[in-house]
Amino acid sequence: MKPPTKPVLLLGLDGAGWPVLEPLLARGAMPFLAGLLGRGCWGPLMSPWPGSTFPSWTSIMTGVTPGHHGVLDFTEFDPATYSVRFTDSRSRRVPAVWERVHRAGLVAAVLGVPGTFPPDSSVDLMISGFDTPVTTSIEPSFIHPPDWRKRLLGVGGFPLTPVQELRISPGWHRRACPALQQSIEGKVRVAEFVLRELRPDLFVMVFGESDTACHHFWPFADARSPRRPALTDPEMAGVIGDIYSRLDSALARVTAAAGDVGLVMVVSDHGFGGAGADAICLNRFLERQGFLRFRKGGGRRLGFPSAIGAAGLLPRALQQRLFRRARRLVGALESRRRLGGIGWEGTTAYSEELPYAPAVRINLAGREGRGVVAPDRYDAVLDDVGAALLGWKDARTGDAVVTRVMRREEVTDGPALGGMPDLLLDLAEPEGYSYVVASSMGRNGPDQRRMNLSALGAKGSGMGGTHRREGILVACGEGVRPGRLPAATDAHQVAGALLAALGLPAPPGMGEPPISLPRPTREGEGDSSCQRAAADAVSWEWERLERLKGLGYLG
Repeated sequence: MKPPTKPVLLLGLDGAGWPVLEPLLARGAMPFLAGLLGRGCWGPLMSPWPGSTFPSWTSIMTGVTPGHHGVLDFTEFDPATYSVRFTDSRSRRVPAVWERVHRAGLVAAVLGVPGTFPPDSSVDLMISGFDTPVTTSIEPSFIHPPDWRKRLLGVGGFPLTPVQELRISPGWHRRACPALQQSIEGKVRVAEFVLRELRPDLFVMVFGESDTACHHFWPFADARSPRRPALTDPEMAGVIGDIYSRLDSALARVTAAAGDVGLVMVVSDHGFGGAGADAICLNRFLERQGFLRFRKGGGRRLGFPSAIGAAGLLPRALQQRLFRRARRLVGALESRRRLGGIGWEGTTAYSEELPYAPAVRINLAGREGRGVVAPDRYDAVLDDVGAALLGWKDARTGDAVVTRVMRREEVTDGPALGGMPDLLLDLAEPEGYSYVVASSMGRNGPDQRRMNLSALGAKGSGMGGTHRREGILVACGEGVRPGRLPAATDAHQVAGALLAALGLPAPPGMGEPPISLPRPTREGEGDSSCQRAAADAVSWEWERLERLKGLGYLG
């Protein structure tokens, strides 16, 4: 196959949403993106439930939903032991778009996509995303090929975690601003270098600074935010706008370095909104409704709010060694932090109380290690728990706390469905601000409480900005019909557009591209697509195991 003459770019702004972008576009602060809007198409991009980074980016890059690609969260839950392990690229069950591009004999470079550690050898260059075990410098372990390390160091390296977000002390926000600015600049220099050296057919890059800025600076920028400090420094109020403006310049520079591109797409994995001042504790609510029982003394708080928080107190070099050599220990600590105080013999329903993914699991006999709900009672318990959640009223306003309760089958399907919680929740957003889902551990008080508004909002303790499911999609290039897209696009529809722009067929089961592009015949048309899809998955998994062995990740 003759490679296409024009490269295809997918540029990610983690957490970008139209409510942030539109005012900036209106005042001319993002001229490059405005130009793409004028020449291309745009609209909302809907992340899969719950609007979390790993499942969203993996859906974008594989063309299938989480129930099929298998990446459901940052962690994987084992009901038999009530324990979690941290997700990595080996959790992905289907090929990513760059693997299909590589197989076709084209050149692909992938920089900073979350969920890509360990790096994939079926790509010409990959720098893993922020999920790389806490790193202090450019290292071969998260670069493929590893001999690119010296070349990347020559242009300054690729910053993965420009700021630590686990301990927010006075002065943190002022120190974070230049760190985020420098991180953007460093990534752009690497991108320009890679584009000059490799001239890839497919170039994928994700900027995470937009997500970090919104998590921590939202209350400063939003005059209505109930979390807004009483004395807001005007300089802090403009940080989100400044970071987005710098990212606009970064997108312009990266696109210019690519030359005459055939297609450029700018996407986000989810959007953003403000957090409210009320925290809710799902397990305390389930306890009061008779679905959960804490052990005597089991509600005592552990020494640290989470395993991640514990690691955050260590020097960065020690953090790196801990996560590399003791991931099982860290997973065990995190498991205990989430569920360690629950008395399983008296519990029919429980929650991991993840702040970004409110959900409930049923303590099902035969699945959970100490399950008590008989299989023939499963549906009835789901109905009872769902009805109780829908009846939960805000203690201050009297309005519903939970607006929708969904069984997991209503949200997705696929072979990984069994790993999802049984009930998935949509929470109300009083006056436009989300509840903070907090841990019930260590608290014998109510299931709803006011946040400590003097707290600075570290990860795990209620950040001022929270995820929303609606992200962004902008596409500009040959064959793209300009204008607003008629409907929201699902995240898993993006990959098909990239393949179409490269002249490659889409495999069976991949989401239809959201934009009008000339497309080759889909793989398997006229054949048994189910048989071809199964054979493709088996072949890919075998190749993947062999690659990981070659890289030293498997024995």
